[in-house]
Amino acid sequence: MGLPARYLAYCPNCGGPITEERLKAGLACEVCQPRPDDPPRPGRLAEVEALRRRVRDWEAFFTEVVGARPWPLQRAWATRVLSHTSFAMLAPTGIGKTTFGLVTALWLSRQGKRAYLIFPTRVLVEQALRRLQAWGADVVAYLGKPREKAAILAGDHALSLFTVAFLYKNHAHLPRPVDFLFVDDVDSLLKAARNVGHVLTLLGFTAEDIDQGMRLIALRRRDPEAAEAESQRLRGKARGVLAVASATARPRSSRVFLFRELLGFEVGAPQVALRKVVDVYETHFGADQEALFAAALRWVRRLGGGGLLFLPGDRPKETTAALK
Repeated sequence: MGLPARYLAYCPNCGGPITEERLKAGLACEVCQPRPDDPPRPGRLAEVEALRRRVRDWEAFFTEVVGARPWPLQRAWATRVLSHTSFAMLAPTGIGKTTFGLVTALWLSRQGKRAYLIFPTRVLVEQALRRLQAWGADVVAYLGKPREKAAILAGDHALSLFTVAFLYKNHAHLPRPVDFLFVDDVDSLLKAARNVGHVLTLLGFTAEDIDQGMRLIALRRRDPEAAEAESQRLRGKARGVLAVASATARPRSSRVFLFRELLGFEVGAPQVALRKVVDVYETHFGADQEALFAAALRWVRRLGGGGLLFLPGDRPKETTAALK
């Protein structure tokens, strides 16, 4: 058995010292969690545990309403919403983006949170309304009648459904801030670039914040570190969470980068890059320098033109010369 280790700044709750055994068991340090069976004291780990409980509650609600458990991707989206993180759902049709938005909005509205769901057409608004009503939701949707518009603008219901066109025409009068804003088709929203600002003001940002966000878009090209520092400050002003859904997401307006500056996510086709990187090691306990050099030479020949090799010892120049 090896010697017990104690890490100076690895407690997941307070950042203080913690033993290897507690880390392996998923516990906090002895100060934060004296008894393993008790929850940890307030801190980062306690926040994570509270988030896990909320996600489990959301999952149970989803299962009860829909009649099936959520997909892992839907559960990941719920974790983002409940951790107050805005994001884009870029996934093919049929994955369950709309179902996720409806269930999450309903769950939050029953906790007294305000939620708006925005769709590209009235037909989709009506379809969503029927589903929510079947689940017993207290909801109002704009389908063209004046009384529906009046109810939405009066804020009589915690859960409201309307189209992108309704948002464009009535954004200045919509009750705010919004705790959860779900856009079923972000491509339709972005056809009018001003809708980006309309959405951001619903989440609690001011016109000055949006102007500053536009300046940061230009600054990021020259000084990305300074732009990111200012963006972090602005992102803390968000009063609600924005979740946008799309199967394509090919925005053309530069205003879409306001989502990055003020909310911390980008809308666009995902870019994936792969690197073939493998971490390997060999143990040579008790080997002398000559044996280590021989083993290193074998790896150099095997790796060819790409690779990093780390060797023990305090004579790096001699080691390099020997390998050459």
